[in-house]
Amino acid sequence: MPIHAESAVSQPTKVQSLKAATSRRTPNALPRSRRLSLVGGLVLLAGLAIFNLFGRTVVEADIVPGVGNAPSQLVQSRQSHLGWPWPCLRLVSERAWPLAHLQDGVRWTSAPAAMGNVLVAAALALIGGWLLGQRAASRKRWWQFGLLDLALAMTVIALAVGFGYLPAERHRKEARLVADLEWSAAPNPYWDIVTGKYLDRPTVVWQPGAVDWLRQVFAERWVPETSHVVAVQLKGASVRKLVGLRGLRVVRLDGQVSDAELNLLAQLPDLETLDISECELRKDHGSWLEPPRYDLEYNLRLPGLKRLYCQNNVLQGSDLADFAGLEELYLRGSRLDGDSLAAIRRLARLRVLDLRGTKLDDQGLATLAEVKTLEQLDIRETKVTPEGYQRFTAARPDCAVQY
Repeated sequence: MPIHAESAVSQPTKVQSLKAATSRRTPNALPRSRRLSLVGGLVLLAGLAIFNLFGRTVVEADIVPGVGNAPSQLVQSRQSHLGWPWPCLRLVSERAWPLAHLQDGVRWTSAPAAMGNVLVAAALALIGGWLLGQRAASRKRWWQFGLLDLALAMTVIALAVGFGYLPAERHRKEARLVADLEWSAAPNPYWDIVTGKYLDRPTVVWQPGAVDWLRQVFAERWVPETSHVVAVQLKGASVRKLVGLRGLRVVRLDGQVSDAELNLLAQLPDLETLDISECELRKDHGSWLEPPRYDLEYNLRLPGLKRLYCQNNVLQGSDLADFAGLEELYLRGSRLDGDSLAAIRRLARLRVLDLRGTKLDDQGLATLAEVKTLEQLDIRETKVTPEGYQRFTAARPDCAVQY
């Protein structure tokens, strides 16, 4: 009986102590795992917001046709865009913090992209905070891990490899190729109207990599360079070595080059613009032709190309047949025949056509009226009469014509 009495006395004492401990708690206190989840999510959200505000450099390269008899030139511009994963603002100048330099000029903005970036940042913050809370709520110590921890670690490693190691390896490979291009350039220099001096080595345009902005924040020796080549201007003797530059978008060549060598450029998946206005083309199995032979076929096959500059060149007729994706074609001063117009008419995506200084006549212009995608046409210094011009504008009022 004394034992039962003692237990009866001790039982209320434990209940009372539990109630006292509960009453001392703050009513709005959160469990430790939830506090860590909230703090971690907010920190991740703040980091993503800062990352979205930091400007990343975008390099654009293009070909500028020469005035008169001057050769065309490769030009580049450096701008900054803001936003991740989708750019939502782009300045016309290169700035580390674009929002602080809006007076420099805004090239374009995108509200849907900005909203998408906000949603992605919020989703990542929620997922990151939840994972941190799950880790804090588990009974495992910090040096212990489970299947979810392993999956998260593998994701981080994959991101580091994809955005750091592989681009750095690509940069080192392309740097070796560029050094080889410099040594293989033809010895005779040519005059560059943009820089106002003679150039005896190729012009190479590099695009900064996705993590190159970290080199501005941390020491360069701690962050590897990840830039890649997007445009080159060089002698045709080096064209075979361009295949290793997989990110090339613009290529300008001069000097002697064969159609077989040019067809190698079809292996470049991102190539959009090719300028061969200053090239001397030859048959793959023949010798160099002086003067150029217009009666020979140059079997160029570049179906993915969007812009082709071949001013004052020998391309005509069936030479233009295998450019299915061509959107802009510059044939200023070239020899034009009926086969050429028939090939141009079959270009289903052609928007811009320059035929200035050719022998285009009224009949040929009527053929071009069948190119329904055509938006801009230059027919200055041709044989087109005012009557032919009026008939074309009446049939195609949606096409801007320079006459």
